[in-house]
Amino acid sequence: WHLLTGDKVAIYNLARKSFAVDASKGDGGRHDFIHSDKLVLLDADHRIRGYYSGTTDKDILQLINDIKKLYNER
Repeated sequence: WHLLTGDKVAIYNLARKSFAVDASKGDGGRHDFIHSDKLVLLDADHRIRGYYSGTTDKDILQLINDIKKLYNER
């Protein structure tokens, strides 16, 4: 697993503008909050390869299959 961490303003900006996982606007400030059930799969070139709901078995199975495909592309 590679998880994203760092400056809150930068991460929230990335989530909203690059990954589109939050529909609300915010400034990344102290009271700003993003919560989503979406998982975003990126390839080695940091391109988005898929969005998945973290709460449905169907999406999780698809994510697992897509991860295997990406792994085999290396």
